[in-house]
Amino acid sequence: MAWQKIVRLVMKIVITFITLSVAMTSLVGGVSMILIVNDLENNFQMDPSGVQANFGASGNNISVSLNFTNEGYFAFEDFTISLKIDMENKTSAHEITFLDSILYQKTLQGKNSYPIDLVATGEYFNNQSLLDDMGGSWNDPEVDALIALNSSLEPLLKPLSFPYILNSYDFIITLSISSSYNLGLINFGLDYEFPISYGDYFLVDYDQMKQDLKDLYGIP
Repeated sequence: MAWQKIVRLVMKIVITFITLSVAMTSLVGGVSMILIVNDLENNFQMDPSGVQANFGASGNNISVSLNFTNEGYFAFEDFTISLKIDMENKTSAHEITFLDSILYQKTLQGKNSYPIDLVATGEYFNNQSLLDDMGGSWNDPEVDALIALNSSLEPLLKPLSFPYILNSYDFIITLSISSSYNLGLINFGLDYEFPISYGDYFLVDYDQMKQDLKDLYGIP
């Protein structure tokens, strides 16, 4: 019958159109991903030396600034960035996950550049696990003893908590990125790991820094 031939023809046209559409989408998506990956150094810019961090009595916070350029034609759907801080006690080898949180999630449109600031403070951190491992204090025993003798010294000695923690633990910061691309046809994830050590922040060793601070304030 004529109408059956018409239906079959229409179905063939629809199937052909869908097939071509998927093929073109995959082709354009593949080209888009190549544009991004081939110049990843410029499309994803992060300077580890620009990481700002503080842990201890003055509060816990970390900030990382980066820039991502989506050179492709499709949006990165649910572009997600997570930050994790793993710490290992240099003496006991006890491992602690101090931070493990999603700090950024957004759909990034194609042909756009996105400055991204990752900031974690307060509630993001697993404070209690670290405090338990450190005997319930952000400071070393000598500093706690000095504060116990004279509580007015606490604000003067607070700056020692951060170098003390860095001196006592090995830090690994992991920046994880995940997203779907090309209308959900491509899923990917990247992990960037970089360590933070005492020497990245301080030129003199911890004991000398502590003594210099005591001398500055006339603390015996």
